[in-house]
Amino acid sequence: MIKRTITGAIVSMLVYAWLFFSHIPLVIHIGTVVLGVLAVFEIVRICKTNKPKVCYAAMTLSVLLLILPIPQYEYVMMLILPVALIMFGIMMVKKEQLRDFNATLATIVSIVVVLLFKSIPTLREWDNGFYYLTFAVTACFVTDVAALLFGKAFGSHKLCPKISPKKTVEGAVGGVICTVLVASIAAVLLDKYEILRFDTTSLIIWSILVSVVGQFGDLCMSVVKRIAGVKDFGNLLPGHGGILDRFDSHMFAVSFTLVFCALGGGFIY
Repeated sequence: MIKRTITGAIVSMLVYAWLFFSHIPLVIHIGTVVLGVLAVFEIVRICKTNKPKVCYAAMTLSVLLLILPIPQYEYVMMLILPVALIMFGIMMVKKEQLRDFNATLATIVSIVVVLLFKSIPTLREWDNGFYYLTFAVTACFVTDVAALLFGKAFGSHKLCPKISPKKTVEGAVGGVICTVLVASIAAVLLDKYEILRFDTTSLIIWSILVSVVGQFGDLCMSVVKRIAGVKDFGNLLPGHGGILDRFDSHMFAVSFTLVFCALGGGFIY
């Protein structure tokens, strides 16, 4: 637990430092490419086949998708995000039948993960993109910590025992509640000091949904691990595992925030 806490604190500081300097050209893009490539490497690593050419082709395609610009990506994400959520939802339902994390499945998951990560620089370029990214990242951190604490203190009903045995309904609800509270407090303070103005209703709706989507994203990556028969995606982050063990909810939360802004105009004005 101590190792996990220390690693979590260091990762959080590095992420916020990355966001703080994201106004510098290429900083956000280079960071996204690094995250995406490491994530794909982790997916290929747990592939049950003998790393056929298709896996390395997936890595090459993933890098190209991360580097090459896709015009109006927020509208592309409107299609990709729901398709990804449905795809992983089907994987959860059919988990018992998917006993082999083969090259085809690894390729599909790699491409989806990369496309979700690609939302990061797109959201950063949005009006008030720095704040939207910061809110989305913070929402994930708050949800993770609150869900863990509420689950330990009050958890008695398993949320999805066959996929993530330690997660509880009480923890999930606690994560949502704390995310709404933290986002609301941040909005009040930023408004008080005339830094930003918020649409309160939109902020609360976003807070609830982004916490739910982030937690579902966590389960999405958990089902991939269950199918592959591994505990973690890697060991890069002591106490957490790999990049996808730590940033699973983040890539879904950021993608959702991008779609939320594109569809509803966001919650900052």
